[in-house]
Order: sequence, then C-alpha cells, then structure tokens
Amino acid sequence: MHSSQYEPVSVAEEALEPPPDSAVYRIDEDDEDASVAPFSIEEPFEIEQQLEILEADAIDLSPNCICLVLSAGVTFLLTSPVLVLTAWTFHMLIGRAWVATPFILHSVVALTSCRLSLMGSCRKAAFIYNIIDALLFFFAYNAFYKFVIQQLLTDIDGTPVIEYTDERYALTTFQRMGLAIAVFRVVLVVMSFAEKMSEYFALRSRQCHRSSSCISPKTLVHVLQQFTMALLALTVGLLLWCIISVLVHFIKWPPPLNKDPGCDPIDTTECWLPYPSFHHMRRDMSTETGWRVDLKADILPRLKGGVKMDPAWLNDKDGFSTMGPILFYVDGLKEAHEAKNGQLQGHANIAKSTTRQSITLLLDVNTSKLVAHSAEIDYLDAKHPQVMLFPAYPLQHANHYAVALFNATGVNGEVLAASDGMVDLFMHHGGPVESERWDRYTNSIIPSLRVAAPWMTADEKNLNGLQILFDFVTSSEQSQLGHVRAVRDATLSFVGSTHWIWKDHYREVQRTVYDCSLPDTRLARTVHGELDVPWFLDCFGPGGRHAFLDEDALQSNIPTAIGKAKFLLHIPCSLRDGALGLASGKPLRAVMEFGHGLFGNRAESYDSFLQQLANDEGYAITAMDWRGMSSFDLLVVGRMLLSRPRLFRSVRDNLIQGYANKYALQHWSRSGELQKSNAFVFDDVNGYQVSVRMDGNMTEPSFVFYGISQGGILGAGYAALSVGLIDRAVLGVPGTPFALVMSRSHDFIGYDILLLLDLYDNRQVRMLLALCQLGWDSLEGAGVLATPVSEPFPPMLLQAGLGDAVVPTFAAEALARGFGAVILPGNPRNIYGIDVDHFATEPDHQPRAILTELLYEQEYLGLSVDNKIGSPNSVHDCVRRDGAMIKQVTAFLSRGEIINPCLRDGCIRHLSDC
Repeated sequence: MHSSQYEPVSVAEEALEPPPDSAVYRIDEDDEDASVAPFSIEEPFEIEQQLEILEADAIDLSPNCICLVLSAGVTFLLTSPVLVLTAWTFHMLIGRAWVATPFILHSVVALTSCRLSLMGSCRKAAFIYNIIDALLFFFAYNAFYKFVIQQLLTDIDGTPVIEYTDERYALTTFQRMGLAIAVFRVVLVVMSFAEKMSEYFALRSRQCHRSSSCISPKTLVHVLQQFTMALLALTVGLLLWCIISVLVHFIKWPPPLNKDPGCDPIDTTECWLPYPSFHHMRRDMSTETGWRVDLKADILPRLKGGVKMDPAWLNDKDGFSTMGPILFYVDGLKEAHEAKNGQLQGHANIAKSTTRQSITLLLDVNTSKLVAHSAEIDYLDAKHPQVMLFPAYPLQHANHYAVALFNATGVNGEVLAASDGMVDLFMHHGGPVESERWDRYTNSIIPSLRVAAPWMTADEKNLNGLQILFDFVTSSEQSQLGHVRAVRDATLSFVGSTHWIWKDHYREVQRTVYDCSLPDTRLARTVHGELDVPWFLDCFGPGGRHAFLDEDALQSNIPTAIGKAKFLLHIPCSLRDGALGLASGKPLRAVMEFGHGLFGNRAESYDSFLQQLANDEGYAITAMDWRGMSSFDLLVVGRMLLSRPRLFRSVRDNLIQGYANKYALQHWSRSGELQKSNAFVFDDVNGYQVSVRMDGNMTEPSFVFYGISQGGILGAGYAALSVGLIDRAVLGVPGTPFALVMSRSHDFIGYDILLLLDLYDNRQVRMLLALCQLGWDSLEGAGVLATPVSEPFPPMLLQAGLGDAVVPTFAAEALARGFGAVILPGNPRNIYGIDVDHFATEPDHQPRAILTELLYEQEYLGLSVDNKIGSPNSVHDCVRRDGAMIKQVTAFLSRGEIINPCLRDGCIRHLSDC
C-alpha cells in the first residue's frame, strides 16, 4: 500500500466529486476490488517527467510532424538532387561554375528551410517556402527546362537533336521531377493549412489541443536534422565555389600585366602585338611556306582567373589569314585620329592607302608593290585602342607581306616616337636575338618598301620617321583549304560511287499538308527529310557537336561512320496546281537551296517572302542547317565564348562537315531522286497520282542557292567550292571577313557580353576574333577567294544595303572585290576596285559576279565612319523584301538574266520601312 491516503470511490460516483485541478490520479495495482478504482494524487511535475519519458520512446503521428517529415523527404529525395544535377548538367554544357549558382543557391535555401523547420523554428517561413518552391518548379523551372529542351535540344521536326540525346533525357527527367516536387509541395501546403485550421477551431471551441513539437532527439526527426546538416554543408561548399566563379567572371578586373620574355619588343602595347608577325612563327621546311604558326599560350591574352589560352589548334597552319585583321598600336594615334588629322585611310578612302597620304603601308614584299587596305582605330575598346588594318582584297596565298607605320603625327602635328623595340633593333642591328628579323628587314623589306613607296626615307641605318615595321607570311592554299576540299571530295566520291544508291539513303521523317484554297496559303506541303551522309568527324551521336575532323579519315578518304543530315523541302501551291493541270499552276523551274542567318536554322525557310517567291516562280525550296553555326550549336559556341576558346576548332570542323552534308543534298537533288520522291506526287480529282511537271524548255530544273546574312557570308565559300553542283547563287546582305563583320554588327552585342565574362577587355576580344579568322578562312570568301583562285565558282549576284547595322556594306564590297564583281550603271555610289559594267545586262556579256546596293539615306547617315556598332535598323531585312531587288533575284535564278533595278530611282530609299 502507498503511504498516501485515499478513499475507495465507485465508478458510478466519480462524477459527484470532481478532483482538484492540481491533482493527478493513478490506479493502484494492489487494489483487489475490480469495481473500485483506487487513485493516488501526486505532484504534477513528477507525472510530466514520466510522460516525457514515455513520449520519447513514442512516434509522433500528429499532422504537423508528418508534414515536417514529408517536407524533409521531398527536399532530400527530389528538390536537392534535381537542383544539384541541373547545376552539374549546365556546368558541363557551359564549362563555368557560375552558371550553376541559381540552382545551388536554391538548394541551400531549401536545406536551410528544412533544417529550421525540423528544429521547430520558423514554421511560418517553412510554410511560405513550400508555396514558393511549388511556384518555382511549376512555372519558372518548368518554363526554363521547356525552353532549353525545345529550342536547343529538339530538332524542328520534333525529334531529339541526336548529339544532345543524353542532355535532353536528363533535362526532361528533371522537368518531370520538378513538376512532381510542385505537386508534393502543394499537398504539404494543404496539409499544413489544414493543421493550422484545426488548431484555430480547437481554440475557438475551448477544447484541449496538444501541439506536437516533433523535436525529440530520439525520434526520426533527429536523424533528419543530422542528414540535413551534412547536405547543407556540402551545398554551401558548392555555393562558395559558384560565388568565387561569379566574382571572377562578372566583376571587371584589370587585365594582368604580361611581362613574358617572349613578348615582341616591336610593339609593347600588348604582349601579342603586333599581329600577325613572324614573331609568332617558327621555321618548318616541311610546309609549303617553309614556316609554321607558333602561337604561345604565355604571350596570348589570359582568360579570367589567369587561365592560359590554348592555341595548339591554330599552330598547324603554315601562315596567317589572307584577309584577317592586322593589329598594332603606337601611343597618340587615337588622339590624332579624333583630332581629324586624316592620317588613317578608312573604308571610304581605300584609294589613298597606297599613296603618301597614308601613314600605314601594306607591302607585298615579293613584288615590291603596296596593297590597298583600310586602316582605322578599333573602337571596340575605346579605352584600350589599337590600329586595325584590313586588306581591300584577299591576300595571295603563301606570300610575304610587311606592314609599316611612317610619319604618323600626334594631335599637335608632332611626329610620334618610334617604339623602343624599333629604336633598339636599328641601333644594335638586331643583336643576337633579333638577327634573323634584322636580316629580313635589311635584305628584303626595306629595299622593297623604298621601291614601292619612294617617299619613305628610312634605310638600314636610320629610322627617319619609320615608327613600326613587322612582317608575316600568309597561309598556303593547301593549309587554308585542304580540310574542306578533302571532306568535300571524299563525300562526293563516296555518294557518287556505284554502291551508293540514293533511294536507300533517303527517309521522309514528317509531312505537313496545307490547304491551297485558303487565302494567303502559298505552300502545298512541307516535307522533313533525312539523308545518310559520309561522316568525317571523330564522333557521331551523343557529344558529336564537340567533335573534330578525324585526320585518319581524311588521309584514307574513308568516313568514320555513316551519319544523318536533316533537311526541309517546301512544295509551293503553284507546283501542285501545275501537276493537277490547273490554270494557276506552274512548272518546276528551279530547286532553290536556302541558307539561313546567324545561328538560325532551316526553319527560316518558312519566311513568307520566300514562300511568295517560290510560289510565283515555281521553285521548290530545300534547306539544311549550317552545322557548326546553327541554333543547335549555340551550346558549343556558348562554351567556346565563355570558357573554352579552343573549341572554335570544333565549330570550324563541324562547319566543314556541314558543307559536305549540303553538297550531299545537292548531289541527291541532281541525281533525280528528289523529283522521283513522293514529295512531288499529288492525287488528282480522279484518284490518280500526278507529278510536278517540268518546264517544257528545260530538261531539268536549275539548282540554285539563296543565302541571306550568315547564309550570304558562308554561302560565298560554300557556293565557290560547289564544283558544279550549284548553277547560280544569290548572296543577300553578305560580307567578308567574319572578323570585320562581327565587331561592327549590332547582333554582336550579346556575344561580346558573353566574351567579356571570359576575357578582361575588348582589346582581348579583338585578338580572339583575329585568331578565329584563321579558322573561318577555310569556309568563307576571305580564304576561298585568295589568289590564285582555283575553284570555278558559279555566277553570283550580291545584294547589299547601305545603312545596314548588322552586316556593314563595305564587308559586302570586300567580298565583291574578291569575286571580281562589277556594279551596274546607277549604283548609289562608286566603289574602290569595282568597275561599272555598262553591258552587264546584255545576254552575250554577263559577268561572273554582280553587286547591287540599295541606299537607305536616313540609316546610312546615322552610321559611324569609325569601327563602332551602329544603332539597330531594318535595312538588313528590307533589302530582301524590296520589290526591285526581288525582281532582280527571280530573273537571275530563273533564267540567269541580269536586270538593273537602279535605272529608275538610282536604288535610293529614304527610309527602311519594310
């Protein structure tokens, strides 16, 4: 018996005498009377201690605790893995940790919220976090995943881009998991809300309600707390890594000083200047030029974070670009130019560049002749200026050139001092280090320069106003064009062999049929097709967008695989009507391949003006991506711009494979398989199948090319290398070289922003563009048209717009000079090096290339004469939509005729209001 006294109380009488509020009762096990319940009153705190011991060994199943456990589970099993894996995926795609910052930060917030809620703190904040998390995954992340998957990883026919199969699968999985997270968070929000409402109504009804804290150290929650801390520590570490990357790449740091002993003393502005130069070459008697490019990472611009640029992919060249920028600087030139002393002869004064009025001299050392060029201050980086020269024509392959700055004066007319390196070179006659350079200067360059420019008074002993002098050799034809020709020739040989039967290598992927009876419907059908093509990259399939050309395959002419190349085929309503015998029908006059714009894709061939053109003239339109510079290559290009400049080799090599794919498309089209395909067959009213008919005067249609913007720039090289596959080509708003076009283009602004995340300033960006031109030369007019031109290019029509803020017109004029083009009477202005041909429109006297310009007066006057990016306008788009220009295009493509659109109005437009 217990010492406490008690009175036996019958169960029936319990309600008569309620116990004191402060008393707690317990059953006495010693009581033998089952009908009487013996109780003992103890102090409340003793019982509370016993209850806590019991509760510690129990599992709290209150709704509040269940919500916390489930929320923690969602965070551990779904939210954090999805965010971390998404961060890792984009880090691998872009190559920089900063791209992962939003996802890792979100993961840290998720784990922090989970930790605080499990500790019993910030329950309201955890409730709000669940709502925010649901909204982020349901709307923001879902839209982000959808955009990347649809725009970058999914082809326009709805199938995955084969090279991104793995990334597409991963992001699709993350997208679905994100939606699942959103659903779970909504459920948890509803449960938490229900629990709050339950507490609220319990208090309103004065019912006893015990709220569980769910924080006992012996429960499952304790384990979750420790696990959360471990994950949180890991993600905080990742976040710190990301923040360091953000600080490195998004803060404008001063460029590191490069005092490497390998710097060229001739120009101390930057270690890599002047460029190009024999200083960046080494002797190699195995090459055609006897030299090889030898760029060194120690003297090139450093990437942010002090990372060295890898130039190995450029060092296989035996010379420099035939039309790339020539860079140097002497202090005071920018200020003198802004004082309008007229020393630098820009694009408008090329004719003066070979006279004594020019302070810059570009010399063909072997012929002792000056080369016409433009010279200007590079305002891509006004704070870090340099002089930029561009040859007026592509330079000759494998030839020796020199650049001199002579008698340049400052703002007040004083002669600018020569560089210390020049003074030292002439004072010591080269010395032991520069003896080879001095020998070239004294034995070849200076004597040749004195012949070409008699007013230049420098000699082997005295500078006499010579402020800078450097020389270089251009790449040989084989070094510059060897790869693209090898892939082209091997491709055409492979698909032209007897064992290759095209009908076994073409597949129709998808077909869209339109109702030609509807207003403004110009297409009868669109076919998404796929061709098998020989593959010369070292990888086909996942990861193939980063692939390089396989040298063994090029040497053996045996492809590494049989790849796949997709294309579009548009059949206009007029061709369908012609097949059905309707009065509105037309015969097939031409198969027109369309080349899309900068980082676009073949879907641009849906443009209404192209549909109208095809429907009016009876053209079938084909289109294939510029592999390497299409929208599906943006991830590779992004990684190249942001972290791996050496990946430009992959861009170049994929472009070469893309050219080969397009040549295969032309070969398939010309083989007759295009007209035999079901795409050209229609059912008439009687159920019979009828085919698109040919023009009675033609045995086969013309096979022509029409490229616009990037399609015109790359189209120049593509058409020039087409070896008879293309009958005629129209290049709309084209230009060359890319390094000239890019930095004056309004479209370059976004790419420049990306480049400045990896480089310190725009002087370094300019150098990178100059290096990239070595790769572009293989594929555009700057390299293909360098003399001697050995490729028999088809007749060309070039159309440009004066006032264009996307592709500067003088880049089109440089391309026209490379083609040996002429202009027609009435052209808005005369152009250096391009003659007016008064007989070009006569059938028996048609030149190989024509340039036509439209002058948009208001936009043209608004462009800067200096190397500055212009304000956006519509000239670039209006040229292709101008009625007179369309008539010129159709006459040229359909019949090979040249008509002059400038006879009536001089090709002058007041405003680009298309």
